This record gives sequence, C-alpha cells and structure tokens, in this order.
Amino acid sequence: MLSPPVKHRQFAAGTGTCGHLAGELYKNVAHVKAGRIPYKGGAAVLLAGAAGEYHYIFAGMQAAQPLVRPGNLRAIAVTTPQRLPSMPDLPVVAEAVPGFEFGGWYGLLAPAGLPKSILTRLNQDVIAILAQPDVRERIMSDGSEPVGNEPESFRRYLLAAMAKWARLVKESGAKLD
Repeated sequence: MLSPPVKHRQFAAGTGTCGHLAGELYKNVAHVKAGRIPYKGGAAVLLAGAAGEYHYIFAGMQAAQPLVRPGNLRAIAVTTPQRLPSMPDLPVVAEAVPGFEFGGWYGLLAPAGLPKSILTRLNQDVIAILAQPDVRERIMSDGSEPVGNEPESFRRYLLAAMAKWARLVKESGAKLD
C-alpha cells in the first residue's frame, strides 16, 4: 500500500524572520511548494517542534541548541556554505539542495559620519577581541563562526545580502501578516 504524499508546510517564527526567509529560499531553490504557518515568535515555533507539531523548520542554532542538546529537537543540517568546525558531522543543506545558502550574521554598525580614525580603531579592537581563544571558543560553541573583517568588506556583504533578499521576497510574494 502506498502512503499518501507529504504535504509540505513551512513553519516560521513570524513574517520576515530568518526562519521565514530561509524557508522561502529553500522552496525557491528546491522547487518545493509549501504553505506557510507563522508562529508568534521563535520560542513558540521551537516548542511546537519539540512537541512534534511539524516535520522541520529553519531555526538559528543559538536559539535551537537548548532543545537540540537534550534531544528534544534534532539538528538535520546547517544552512551555511561549509560544515561548521564545531559540528563537522552535521551536513550543509546545499549537499542535498545545491544552491541553497543561508547564513545569519552579527555585525557592529556605526553612524555613517563616524570619523575614519575611530572606525579604524573600533575595527582593530573587534578583530583583536575575536582572535582571543576564549572568545572564539564561546562563539563557536553555539554554532557560530567569528569572522572579523574590514568595514568595506562587511559593507559589500550587506549590500549583496539586501539585494538577494529583496529579490527573493519579491519573487515569493511574501507579505507582512
């Protein structure tokens, strides 16, 4: 007897969140049709997963780890371009769905008119802090990787990311609820 086809549903912690956009990217790259079921926040969607209410979600490692570590949720793959050094056995989504890449980031932003000397000093200090072994270890322990690059490199990254996500939002027809 054949089992019925699985209906894909995208679960996310609200419209415009990283989980929502990662799901839209997945649907686009994998050519999957899925309805979206928004939750009222990250905690609600993670707890619903631990209760077995859905098959999969895209969630940030920092938020999901408290439920992954004791086994309430299972990490299936990471959305970064390469496997994480802190979790080398966890595959990347792109290994199964070529072209999928979704990386979150944290960055230090400053006012546009900040004098170059202050910007340079802040950048040097942040890079030095990120190079400290205890800081690197703490950041990597929750699935992140410290980068620390030059302001112009980060600016180019942000501009490219905004263009990518604006295009995806337009193509997906995503609207605020």
